[in-house]
Amino acid sequence: AHGLSAKHAVVLVYGLAIAGGGLAMLYTRMDNHIAVAVAIVATVLVFILGAFLFEGDISSLYAKFEIESDDSWAQSIRRYRSFGMRLVDVGLISAAYFGAYLIRFEGQIPDHQFETFIGTLPIFLAVRLVFLVLFSMYERYWRYVSVTDLVVLTQAVILSSLVQVGLVLMFRVPAFSRSVMILDAPLVFLALGGVRMSTRVLRNYVHTFRAQLPGTGTLVVGAGDAGELAIRELRNNAGQGLRPVAAVDDDPAKLRMKLHGVEVVGGIADLEEVVDRLGVSNVL
Repeated sequence: AHGLSAKHAVVLVYGLAIAGGGLAMLYTRMDNHIAVAVAIVATVLVFILGAFLFEGDISSLYAKFEIESDDSWAQSIRRYRSFGMRLVDVGLISAAYFGAYLIRFEGQIPDHQFETFIGTLPIFLAVRLVFLVLFSMYERYWRYVSVTDLVVLTQAVILSSLVQVGLVLMFRVPAFSRSVMILDAPLVFLALGGVRMSTRVLRNYVHTFRAQLPGTGTLVVGAGDAGELAIRELRNNAGQGLRPVAAVDDDPAKLRMKLHGVEVVGGIADLEEVVDRLGVSNVL
């Protein structure tokens, strides 16, 4: 569904098995506080992988093997995508907040500070989630996340942190560490931003394998915005059987430069020579 070969799929499964086994061995030797944080992060990572794999389109496989399939169940699950994203963020925000305590107290959280963590966690979670909703973070596709999305996330994290500081001061939370607040904000941003970027990174990683699949060699004319878009679409839709192998452009500054791994090998005047040399069948 995602263009992985049988070899790469087997490697992925074995890699996950080894990682899971190694984590299980380490888990038994971890401090309880650290073990809880690791468990939360591991659960979220598994959810991310599942969400990524779930986006794969397997309709072509059903058609190839003449299998009848009712994908209404999949459509129903996709309707609850936003709810799943919220659950992931709940785990990440909690882990980041707990991580701030671990860093502040060097892995040994005093009992009274742990009680403060437990008491403030629901309120801090609610504040973070409210601002994520207000900034429409659950109306964005993770697979197409961009710098603009990260800027919006930064704004949501900063404003929610200011509200949290105001609540702590207003209610005079006893024994609350200001260092935790300073550490929490960047950890939350890294956690939420990292998860959202991970789907795109995984997608690009898979497309790298797809680009290596057999296909009709295609030469792209132009290495500007239109050429970049054409190459990206060809790589993202390797199932169409067209494989970008090179590009040509009249701008000398772009010679030998690469767009998504595709090299600019000459100018438009060299078109015929490039076609003959590379043996491409299509010119786009």
